[in-house]
Amino acid sequence: MSDLFLILKFKLISIFKSTFETRWSGVLKELGSLIVFTGFALSTFISSNYATAYLLAEARIGLFLFHRILSMLLFILFVLVSLGNVIVAYSTLYKSKDLEFFLTTPIKPIKIYIVKFLDNFFYSSSTMFIFISAILLGYGSYFRKSFNFYIFSFIGVLIPFMLMSASFSITILMLILRLSKKN
Repeated sequence: MSDLFLILKFKLISIFKSTFETRWSGVLKELGSLIVFTGFALSTFISSNYATAYLLAEARIGLFLFHRILSMLLFILFVLVSLGNVIVAYSTLYKSKDLEFFLTTPIKPIKIYIVKFLDNFFYSSSTMFIFISAILLGYGSYFRKSFNFYIFSFIGVLIPFMLMSASFSITILMLILRLSKKN
């Protein structure tokens, strides 16, 4: 277990060093990314709030049909996140330079897999996390949900949603690679 924490510690240090650069180019890059992601999240929030209001108040489709549409949207997002995870998982699990190094150390392969799984999860799911969070915030603000709704939505729905997608896509990737091997 200490090996796993050691690897995660150095991964976090690496992420923070690359994120919080002191050069102006790094600061401008991070500021630009922050502006783009904030604009993306804000426009998604406004759009989801407006779409909810339109479908329920103007089009009067009813709550049953609205929730069916919302569940189809979440399924489509699940498929999109899974496809993105397959692509990222291929590079993090099979084409990574640090993977070759870790496999030569006395660290158990399952611990290396867990670290690579977390790499894959954070690299491929961050944009969809922002997107789905903004949709849930728009939904909750239209229905004037309490703070507990948001806590449950993020911890009980969104995080497992992303973890299931990452697990599913890594399983699919391993099956594809296993079946594509020549005997």
